[in-house]
Amino acid sequence: PRSTLFPYTTLFRSAVLEQALELPNTSQWLRSVISEELTACLGTIISSEMPTASKERIRALYVSARDAFRKARSAAPTNIHATVTLGWNTRPLIEHKMFTPDEQTEITADLVSVFDEAEEIPMDFRQQEYYLRERTKVMDLLGNTQLSNEAFEKLCAIGSKSGYYLRARSLFSELPDR
Repeated sequence: PRSTLFPYTTLFRSAVLEQALELPNTSQWLRSVISEELTACLGTIISSEMPTASKERIRALYVSARDAFRKARSAAPTNIHATVTLGWNTRPLIEHKMFTPDEQTEITADLVSVFDEAEEIPMDFRQQEYYLRERTKVMDLLGNTQLSNEAFEKLCAIGSKSGYYLRARSLFSELPDR
């Protein structure tokens, strides 16, 4: 079980990362990595607070996470991990309907755009696998089967088996409980 201090240590980590972004003479790549880590910390806070926090609190955390993601991409547009992190931060919020319909439309369009832009980024095998796996999950959630199928085919083309796992998992999640 997680410590009762977990949310506080994650909040502390995010505060440290925000301060690190203020340091002078930091390379653009390091700024991107710090912002990506901040995005991940904020996503962890969102996940831990989602069961009890107000929608307004969760939305505010998401806005901060999205801003950190934008800083990561601005500092290093080729940082594919920032895109993957934004995807896993956003999926649970969409699943739990944490946004108004207008916000949902905007966030969905933004997320699809972010994943489309990332297609042009050169990636090594590991980056491709992480990216395509998250893209498949996001597009499945959004009901975009064409883009989900494209990501699945690309996973297969690079020799990754994770696409099969994701497909099987999605099939079993649709089975009714007894």
